[in-house]
Amino acid sequence: MNEIRLLSIHAGYQEDQLCASLYTENLEIARKTYSAISYPWGSPDDPRRICMIDHTQVYVSINAYNILSELRQNEIAILVWIDCLCINQEDKEEKPSQLHHMFDIYQSAMKTFIYLGKSDASSDTAMTYAAGEDLYQYMPELLNEIQY
Repeated sequence: MNEIRLLSIHAGYQEDQLCASLYTENLEIARKTYSAISYPWGSPDDPRRICMIDHTQVYVSINAYNILSELRQNEIAILVWIDCLCINQEDKEEKPSQLHHMFDIYQSAMKTFIYLGKSDASSDTAMTYAAGEDLYQYMPELLNEIQY
């Protein structure tokens, strides 16, 4: 696997329609130029939102739509890899091949965003609490493995 699809999220404001473009790039050339997104797909029955991809209406899950909208910048396009759009889900050969190389795709990303859903008062409180905790107290064996 040498090629992946990347999504360029067009610049826009909150009230603007979510628009993007897909293009193919060699993974080695793309290394550290994009951000990868991990998120829950949700149920197939969940509502869908429209994203314009290369001037075509594409329906994406509410979670995918929300994270793409959150990451969109007002003035500049950003480059991401998100499985629901960057892997052709209907292609019976491409999908397993790309899934097999997801480790490389995530490892090659400049950063990875993990989206669990829209925040609310409870999640904000939990994140504030977690930020103030001494993680060494709870996970010394894990943190010793992380190289800074």
